[in-house]
Amino acid sequence: MIGEFFGDESWIYPIIMFGAAALAYLIVRFLGVPLLYRGIMRTRSQWDDLFVKRGAFKLIALFAPAVVLYIGVAHFPEFFFQGFHVPRRHLLIHIMWQGNPYNL
Repeated sequence: MIGEFFGDESWIYPIIMFGAAALAYLIVRFLGVPLLYRGIMRTRSQWDDLFVKRGAFKLIALFAPAVVLYIGVAHFPEFFFQGFHVPRRHLLIHIMWQGNPYNL
């Protein structure tokens, strides 16, 4: 379907993949996390409030683009690595490590 619209332009696949990863992050970060915060604040327990105060769920939102890129590279590896072999587990670890602002 994409090939019919853009022809044989292989440059569009990485752009679509990174756009989907950015969209996944925005959806999880600005829709999913606030909904989760509201649910957590309604509970009586206090240990889950610590996750909210520390911003842990904002960091967990970084998993969404990592998963999108992980799955996308599995479907279109020839467009991303141009012949280099990178095991998928190493790619996921690299994406998550580089996306962490605190480098934990």
